Amino acid sequence: MIAVQISRFDPIDGPKPTVFYSDKMVDETIKERVADLLDSMAHGSEAFVHSFEGGKIYSINKMIDIKSQQARGKKESLLASVILDHQPSEKLREFVEEKLQFLEQDINANMPDLAMIFYLHRDVGDEERAETFGIYNALLTQIQMLHYEIHSKKIEVPPYEDYLSFD
Repeated sequence: MIAVQISRFDPIDGPKPTVFYSDKMVDETIKERVADLLDSMAHGSEAFVHSFEGGKIYSINKMIDIKSQQARGKKESLLASVILDHQPSEKLREFVEEKLQFLEQDINANMPDLAMIFYLHRDVGDEERAETFGIYNALLTQIQMLHYEIHSKKIEVPPYEDYLSFD
């Protein structure tokens, strides 16, 4: 199982999953627990691995800050996470961390209005609603492409590869 999730710290509701894509069903509590990592994270550019369920579920996570005129401090903190049902090999972890870095760069370079999806209210016009829906779909497409790339790499690099010896 592979899932990709973007979580956001909502000022009213706290951390919550915002955009999610998976090739299998994922327990809602796992989504929430991954989002809860936002509560305990220090801001930094380094990705990190976290395990859940006694080592049955792993997430590779990266904090992404985006500009937002509506947010306090004029920025939103997002957590991009890849959720796996096994401990990732070193090669897979490095691959995912690189892909999360590319996702952050792409969001900051090509999606300057991304924060708009967090502030959609019912009283907006059809044009603004359509623009927001387009931004959300662009992010979802990025998440789906990331999922596909990681799925392909997972097949190529089994979790146990780091332990094989070819001497």
